[in-house]
Amino acid sequence: MTKYEAILFFSIATMKTVSDHSGYMLPYDPFTYFPNNAKYHEIHHDYKGFNKNFQQPFFTFWDSYFKTKKIC
Repeated sequence: MTKYEAILFFSIATMKTVSDHSGYMLPYDPFTYFPNNAKYHEIHHDYKGFNKNFQQPFFTFWDSYFKTKKIC
């Protein structure tokens, strides 16, 4: 990965993480189309789901693999 690709990737990953932690599902937010959006990540911060939905920033297959996935 070149330094420009790394800058692009980590910039997008940071924006995705901010979107997930905002707690809002805004209609114009392109990150809401990912399967692990703000609603999915909110379960991770809920006191009942503190050990669920780790997934950051793009993939949910690790939650399925380790059985930590909780459906919203």
